[in-house]
Amino acid sequence: MGALEFFRKFLGNRRISIDRNVIADKDYNQPVLRHEISASAGSHLAEQETDVESPKQFRKVTGEHDNKADNSKTSPKSARSSTPDNILPDNSITVGEFIHNERSKIKYSSGILKNTFIHLKGIGHQKETALWMDGILTHDDALNKGVLATKKNFLQNSKQDIKDKNWYPFYEGMNSKDHWRLFGDLVNETAYIDIETTGLGSATDIITTAVVHSSQSTHVFVNGMNLDKLPSHLNQFKLIVTYNGKSFDIPFIERFFKTNISSPHIDLRYILAGMGYKGGLKSCEQQLRLPIREGMEEIDGYTAVLLWNYYFKTKDPKALETLLAYNYEDSVRLEWLMIEAYNQKLSELPFDSDKLHKPALPSNPYKSDSALLRRI
Repeated sequence: MGALEFFRKFLGNRRISIDRNVIADKDYNQPVLRHEISASAGSHLAEQETDVESPKQFRKVTGEHDNKADNSKTSPKSARSSTPDNILPDNSITVGEFIHNERSKIKYSSGILKNTFIHLKGIGHQKETALWMDGILTHDDALNKGVLATKKNFLQNSKQDIKDKNWYPFYEGMNSKDHWRLFGDLVNETAYIDIETTGLGSATDIITTAVVHSSQSTHVFVNGMNLDKLPSHLNQFKLIVTYNGKSFDIPFIERFFKTNISSPHIDLRYILAGMGYKGGLKSCEQQLRLPIREGMEEIDGYTAVLLWNYYFKTKDPKALETLLAYNYEDSVRLEWLMIEAYNQKLSELPFDSDKLHKPALPSNPYKSDSALLRRI
C-alpha cells in the first residue's frame, strides 16, 4: 500500500463523518467580529530591530452567538447527524477579522508588469532579455522607439490593462513560473490563504478552519461559525497566494462550496522550488531563516486533523485555539515568503527595480497548548 493510500485509510478510520454538502449549504449566523491587534507585538521578525515593539497582551473578546448553539445540556448526537450548530466553539475563542492598524501598506513605487513582454504571443524569455539589454525596458519604450511594430496594438492594450487593473491578460499569457511578476503591482490587493481539513479531499472530508491574511487584516474562519463567508471574502482580492494551493487548497474550497475562485493565483511551492527552496512550507521557512514557530514545532497537517477531531468530541476550546494558532501561522508567513521570493527574483533581472519592504510578522492572537498536544 502506497503512502498516500495508507494516509487516506488512516484518516478514514478517524475523521469525522459529516455530510460535506450539509455543512456547505448551512447558513451560519455568527457575526464576524472586528478586533485590533498590534502588527509587531510578539513578532520576532522585522528588517530592523526598531520595527519590533514590546509584546502586548491580546485581550480575547467574547462574541455573541445563537443560543441554539449551546448544546451543553443536551445529549450528544452522532458525528454524522450533527449540524454545524453542534460544534460552535467556546465563545472565548475570538474568530473574525483582526485589523493590523500598526502595519502600514507595503510601500512600493511600481510593479514590473510594465517591463514585461513575455505575455505577448511569440515573445519568450530570450527575446525579452534581448529587448531589455537594448534599453527597451517598458511598453512605452517599445512604442516610442518603434520596436515590435507588429505588436503595437498589443502593447497599447497592455498599457491600458495596467491602467485599468486588468491583470488577466498577463496572468493567462505567462507560464506559471512567471506569475510572480504580478505580485509587485498587486501586493496590497493580495490574499494569503491556508485551510485545514479532515482529509485529502474525499466526499466526506470537510474544511475545519481557514485563515485569509492580507497587508491590512487577517480573517479567521471556523466551521460552524462563519465558514460560509470564506468564498465571497476570498473573491474580493485581485491575487491569491498559497503554498501547494493549486493542488489542494483552492480545488478543495471550490468542491466544498460548489463555487469558483477566479482570482489569479500564485502557488509558492513551485516558485520557491524553482529558486532551489524545496520541501514543505516549514522546510522553506527554515531555508529562508524565518524564526521557528514557538510551541508549534511538531504540529503538521496530520496533527491538525487530530486537533479538530479532539475538539469535535470534547468541545475543549484549547484544541480549537491550538489548531487556529497553527493555521494562522501558515497563512501569515506566506506574505513574508512571497515578498522574499519576489525580491530575489527582481535581483535576477538586468535592470533596477525597487524591492518590497518586508514588514514584521503579525503577532499570533492564538496560543498553542503543549500539554494538549502531548495528550493527543
